[in-house]
Amino acid sequence: MKTNPVRQWFQILFGFLFLTLALGVQASNTYSTPNAYPHTGTLSPSEAMKMIREHKNLTVVDVRTREEFEKGHIPGAISVPIQSLPQNMNAIPTGPVLLVCRTGRRAHHAYHLIHDERPAQQLWYLEGRPVYSPDGSYTFQ
Repeated sequence: MKTNPVRQWFQILFGFLFLTLALGVQASNTYSTPNAYPHTGTLSPSEAMKMIREHKNLTVVDVRTREEFEKGHIPGAISVPIQSLPQNMNAIPTGPVLLVCRTGRRAHHAYHLIHDERPAQQLWYLEGRPVYSPDGSYTFQ
C-alpha cells in the first residue's frame, strides 16, 4: 500500500512542531544561566542557596521577630517582621527578594502580602528552614 506524500509531510511537520514545543517548555522551566531567575513563588532549600550564591543583587528579607533575627540570620539579610509588614511595605526593596523565616509559614504569608501589592515584583520564599551556626554560617533544610 502506498503512503500519501502529503500525509507523510504533515506527520513530519507535526512531529517537528511537537518536539520544538516540548524542548521549549523544558528550557523555560530551568534557569541554568547565572543571570536568569526562576518563576516567582516557592524555592526549595537547594534552589534558595543557588539564588543567594548566583545573584548578588538579591535581597534576603527575614520575616521572623527581631528577637529571632538577633539570635542568628543570613549575613546581609534585612529584618522586617511579619507582624509589622503591612505597615512597613516600603521597607521591602523593589528588586529581587527572597523571604525567609523559621519554617516557611511566615515567609509564605509575607509572599502573598507583598505579591498582592506588587504583582510584578521578583519575589520568592524559602520552603524549608534555615539552620544557623555559631560561626555565622547557615544551611537550608
